[in-house]
Formats: sequence, structure tokens, C-alpha cells
Amino acid sequence: MAKIKQQQDENQRRLEQRTAQKQDYLMLWSHEIKLPLTALQLLAENNDAVASDELQQQIQLISNQMDLLLNYERLEDFHHDLDFTWQLPQDIITPIIKDYSIFFY
Repeated sequence: MAKIKQQQDENQRRLEQRTAQKQDYLMLWSHEIKLPLTALQLLAENNDAVASDELQQQIQLISNQMDLLLNYERLEDFHHDLDFTWQLPQDIITPIIKDYSIFFY
């Protein structure tokens, strides 16, 4: 019985640790997502005409942060999200370059 109790306590400790790590990440993420949002707000408040490139860059940063959060949430049960297929490098790289082209001058 003592061994079972010890194992149960260890499992509970691991669960609490994972929950704490998740909370820490979400807190960090919330601060990270606020930076581009604040930048967007300042651009809109301080300029009569907001520069389209600057606005699109900030939106891309927000989108990246959202993707990070969603990926983090999937880590606990990621084995359902995996789909192994052969890919050509240009099929992977081209869409990424297009998505981030706003940052290339």
C-alpha cells in the first residue's frame, strides 16, 4: 500500500508540475501577444494613415504567437497530429516565404 501511495503522490506531483508549467507559459504568452497589439494600437492612434506594411508585420507577429500557443496545447497529445509523408522542400519553403515576405525589404 505504501508503494501505491508513493506512486500516486508522484503522479500528482507531476500533474501539478505540468499544470504550473502550462500556466507559466500562458502567462508569458499573454504578455508576448500584448506587445504587437499595443504596437498596432499606437500605430493607429499616432498616424492618420497607418502604414500597411507595418500593420501586416504586427498582424503576422500576432498570428505567430497564436500558432505557438496552439502548438503548445497540442504537445500533450501530439501523436494524433502526426502525418508522415514525403514532401519536396520547395512545397514547404515557398508558403513560408510567402507568409513572411512582409518582413523582407
